[in-house]
Amino acid sequence: MLAVWSLCALDALATTVLYQDVPALARQADAIVRGTVVRQQSRWTGDHRRIVTDVSVRVEDVWKDTHPEDPREVVLIRQPGGVVGDIGQRVDGFPSFHEGEAVLLFLERRPDGSFVVSGAAQGKYRIERSADGKEELAIPDAHVADARVVDPSTHAPVQVTQKPRTLTELRMEVARALADVTDPPPSSMLPTIPGKARGSP
Repeated sequence: MLAVWSLCALDALATTVLYQDVPALARQADAIVRGTVVRQQSRWTGDHRRIVTDVSVRVEDVWKDTHPEDPREVVLIRQPGGVVGDIGQRVDGFPSFHEGEAVLLFLERRPDGSFVVSGAAQGKYRIERSADGKEELAIPDAHVADARVVDPSTHAPVQVTQKPRTLTELRMEVARALADVTDPPPSSMLPTIPGKARGSP
C-alpha cells in the first residue's frame, strides 16, 4: 500500500510484484553493479500528483552490462516515493537508499537512460562486512516484505524468505545464471531437417 504522511491525504495504491530469485533477476537485468550511494533527491512529478526520488550511485564494479558502449561512472535510479518539504509518499515494496551506503543492484534501463531496480526491493542488496571482517555480506532489502509478492506463473502469493549471503556466493550464482543464458543449446535441442541426420552437411 502507498503510505502517506503529510498535511494532505493522497490516494492509496496497492503494490504487487512478481517473485524473482537471483537467477531470474540476473537474466532480466540490463545492468548489475556494485557501488556507493552518493546522492538522492526527491521531487514532484510534472503533474504534481506524485513524488519520485532520483538516486545517484557511483559504480565501482560491473557484473553485467547490456550497453557496454555507454559506460557509466554514476548511474541514476528513479523510483516512486520520497519526501518534498513536509509532504511524503512511501510506496511499499520499493527499496530504501542512504547516502554512503554500499549496494549491489540489479537494474533495468529506461528509455531516458535512467534505471529502475529490477523486481522492486528484490533487486537491491546492502553490502556490509561480516563481524570478523573477513567476508563481505550481501543483505537483502527488507522492504520487499511490504509488498504483495506473487508467483509469476500462478499469481498466487509467495512468502519471500531471502537471507544474507557472502558477496562471493552471490556473484557465483549470478555468473551461473548468465552462463546458462549464453551457453549454446545442447545438440539434442537443435532442429532436425527432414531427410538428414543431425550434423550432416
